[in-house]
Amino acid sequence: MWTLEEKRKYHRDWARRHRQTPEYKAYSEEYHNRPEVKAKKLAQWRGWYERHPERKREWCKEWAKNNPLKIKFSTHKQYVKRHSIYKIGNADISKLFDGWDGLCGLCKRPVEGDYHIDHIIPLSRGGLHNQNNLQITHPRCNCRKNNRLENECLFSW
Repeated sequence: MWTLEEKRKYHRDWARRHRQTPEYKAYSEEYHNRPEVKAKKLAQWRGWYERHPERKREWCKEWAKNNPLKIKFSTHKQYVKRHSIYKIGNADISKLFDGWDGLCGLCKRPVEGDYHIDHIIPLSRGGLHNQNNLQITHPRCNCRKNNRLENECLFSW
């Protein structure tokens, strides 16, 4: 009979020897993407955070110190949305459609059915939340553009 420590050592050694094989990598990726495994891991982390709030605070401070640009743009985006005087209403959306002649601002094809209202200069890049910085786009075009400027992505499909 193996002791608990011997079992752990055997499994650690086995994993160390097999970790780099494609089969093990594929299995590991498939296993960790299972919804029940993700939920279990999330619950474990939440429990750890509740038991160690000071360590979580330290990690967050360290991350913020190492990622100042992400903090800056995230804060700007939240500030613009929260403090913007300009609110989008139905009348504004119809003006946008008229202003763009019903065409997608990115691929220049007619927009029929679903549409997105896109910021020409993304909020995360310092753009403003006003009528002059908005355009109507297809959902696919907008998702493909993400937070880039129009000239940074190619729309040739």
